[in-house]
Amino acid sequence: MFKLYNKTQGYTGAAEERVRVMENAYFRGQALVLKEGALVAATGSDKPHYLCLADRQANAGAGTVPVLSVTDNQRYETTAVTGAELEEGDCVTLSNDGMQVTGTKENGVFTITHVNGDTVVGLFK
Repeated sequence: MFKLYNKTQGYTGAAEERVRVMENAYFRGQALVLKEGALVAATGSDKPHYLCLADRQANAGAGTVPVLSVTDNQRYETTAVTGAELEEGDCVTLSNDGMQVTGTKENGVFTITHVNGDTVVGLFK
């Protein structure tokens, strides 16, 4: 799960509602991208556009999901997948569910600025 850690400058935008894919489940703290007009999990080297702010079950509830825009002036906290060995300065990819970072450094989109065990803080680049 990604959560806002702090902002380096400026302000944090307001939450907004975006169209979702009804067949997909969404989870608070999930990194999301906008593809073909709907939100899907950001995975691998996808740079997220949004973070999900609420859980939504597949095929249930509203056709939108509340999100917060990802910006360059915000640092986020998350965990690393099991077995990932990360250091400050690594730029890594996202897990297949958009909830964590991996240890893969090729085509990375999340630059780590702080490591504390399995918890990391960083910026999306």
